[in-house]
Amino acid sequence: MSLLSKIRNIFNEKDEELQEELLLDNALKQLNTKIENSKNEVLENTHRISTEIYSKLKDLHVLLSTLEKEDLEDKRGKASKDIKDRFCSVAKQQISSIENPEKDFDDVNKFLNDVSNTLNNLGGLTPKQMLHIKFFFAEQSRNIPKRTDEIRNLVNEARKEIEIHDAEYIKIKTLRYEIEEINTDIKEKSGAINDSENYLDNLRNRVEILSEELKKINTDSIETARKGLEEIEKRKRQSQQEADSYLDIERLIKKLKYEKKINDYILDAYVESPSKALIMDAELKIIDSIKEGLKLYNEDKIDIDKKKAEKAEEILNNPQKLKELRKNILDSEKELAEKEKELEKLLPLANKRKNIEKEKVFSEEALKKAENTIKSLKNEIAQLEKNKERLIIELKMSLSEKLNVNVV
Repeated sequence: MSLLSKIRNIFNEKDEELQEELLLDNALKQLNTKIENSKNEVLENTHRISTEIYSKLKDLHVLLSTLEKEDLEDKRGKASKDIKDRFCSVAKQQISSIENPEKDFDDVNKFLNDVSNTLNNLGGLTPKQMLHIKFFFAEQSRNIPKRTDEIRNLVNEARKEIEIHDAEYIKIKTLRYEIEEINTDIKEKSGAINDSENYLDNLRNRVEILSEELKKINTDSIETARKGLEEIEKRKRQSQQEADSYLDIERLIKKLKYEKKINDYILDAYVESPSKALIMDAELKIIDSIKEGLKLYNEDKIDIDKKKAEKAEEILNNPQKLKELRKNILDSEKELAEKEKELEKLLPLANKRKNIEKEKVFSEEALKKAENTIKSLKNEIAQLEKNKERLIIELKMSLSEKLNVNVV
């Protein structure tokens, strides 16, 4: 027979042994019944052992009472007698405090723990003090260690029954606990996904509403007004630059002011910024100042560059040019003020659009964050489902082995 055939035969034999098939839920119910029956059997045995222990504790109490009555003629042993009496008194009190357990797992476990603790600290003596008792009361106390050993053995026997019962099903209990923990975790994460999806729906609706509101706000007029404002500002700058270039008479004005000791704020302004001074000089008094300055120049009372003097002559001979320059600047300022008022009226609409755009960006960011959260939770659930599937397979195998059936 080939190796492959032998392997097939092994699995076929196993299949024949596990002819009965059980669903997982039914297998768990059957196991629970089996565990309960086993538990009842263990309880019956441990309670029987506990009753026997309780009986031996009574015997031990009698032995202690007998030892307690023993006396010594040798006065050297008085201290040992006191130790013995105290030991018997304390030990009897300890034993009397232990009650016979009810037929209940918790009660039996408590009883076994109490007995074990009592035996480990019986009478509250140190090893050296026990030696005193054994030396002076060896014969009278020899049955006490024997009886305590018997009780210890019975306690160990009962505990072993419980440990065997717990160990037999501990793996299945652990698997079921881990699966239940995963189910709880999946339920919580699924709830979080549902909440996040509701939040997502609200965000999507809000983004859609904001998008529609933005469509309704026509900002063409705002853009047109803004461009018009920029164009007017540009023309104003050009007019100012032209006036500053044309009124290049700074040195002439300075010489005139110095020679004539003139203190005039408009003349000061022509030195600093001719275009601004031109706006202030409504009566164009600068013409008289130029005329007076040229007179001083011609009389050699002031010294200026010939080209500057020729420029001054040009301005003096063409006062209409100054009027035009002044008018261009004033017209630009008037037009600029009107356009600023027009734009100011549109500002609430612009601010409204800005606020809507800001809220839309915030909502879109929150939307993306919520989507990432849901994606992460779904990945976590997928991993939990894989772990759960692995644990369920392991649980089915353990149940099949315990119940001798094929759990599917």
